[in-house]
Amino acid sequence: MSASQEIVIFKQVTESRLNPDFSAMRDFFKSFCSRIATCERALQSLSNAGMPAWLILFEVFRLRCTLHALRNGDTKKYKDPAYWQSLVNRCTTLMQEVRCLPTIVSGSDDQWVDTERLVQTLESWANDVRKTGLLRSNVFILYSVPPNGLAFVRPGYEQVPSADIGRPVESFEVDESYTAAILERLARELTGQPHHRELASILYSTIDGFGNATEATAQADALRNKVKYFVSNFGAENIHACANATLKTAKLWFGTA
Repeated sequence: MSASQEIVIFKQVTESRLNPDFSAMRDFFKSFCSRIATCERALQSLSNAGMPAWLILFEVFRLRCTLHALRNGDTKKYKDPAYWQSLVNRCTTLMQEVRCLPTIVSGSDDQWVDTERLVQTLESWANDVRKTGLLRSNVFILYSVPPNGLAFVRPGYEQVPSADIGRPVESFEVDESYTAAILERLARELTGQPHHRELASILYSTIDGFGNATEATAQADALRNKVKYFVSNFGAENIHACANATLKTAKLWFGTA
């Protein structure tokens, strides 16, 4: 299958799966698709090597959705452990207040309002959040917007002391590095060329805004360095597991499983 055919599959399948209630996501998808032509040559090279264009576009589109959301609105708070801690604290306070409420009676037949069920739900939610690791201040939180527009968060990897990295790592770079690391790992496995620098450069350039993706660029080299840092902290085994999960999700999405 050619890259052109794979691009058509990406467009058709993704558009059919977009939530009809998310008009902004549909508009963003159209804008994204208008830029695909600029990287079609690179996608063809990667496709010829064994890396499907629909897989690359699936993950790059997710990345662009995430970066767009983080830069336009207050969604950046979801990447802050302090925000999740404040929610858990408020949840705990509300549970204490509800427990102190008098019995609430509703309706002509004097039905009791089940406040205990509310307490149990709040307590269960707070405990689940505590188990995720989202409250740890030394962990980067990865915020993601899949193509269907339904955002989710998950713990990323532990930060190293700022003295070791020279400067703080911005959240946007973390998301971009995560996507690049996952796609690079998949490219190594699918193409059978684990040390092909040219293909890696094409992939990085494609991720970097759909620019000139036919050769290594300064942006691609910069992203390569970010990925090295990310992998060294996140761990190769974790990258491998995430890459497999990404491939499984993409195959289900495009019906190729």
